[in-house]
Amino acid sequence: MYYEVIIRRLYDRRVFYGTIGMTVAHSAAYSAIALSLLSFVICIYSLKGLASRINAINAKIVEETMEFRGMENFIR
Repeated sequence: MYYEVIIRRLYDRRVFYGTIGMTVAHSAAYSAIALSLLSFVICIYSLKGLASRINAINAKIVEETMEFRGMENFIR
């Protein structure tokens, strides 16, 4: 009878600590997922910023080319 109580208490502790361990594992997994999603969003916004800079540079190049062609036509 006494051994059954000890075994029951040990089993209850194992189950309790096992659930805590799983909770910690789940929270760590969810944190990792959240961090990877956050880094993905930051990467997308960085690429958008880079694309807008490239578009601005391309617009300047087109503008300079049009000016050059206008001067070229003026010289002829």
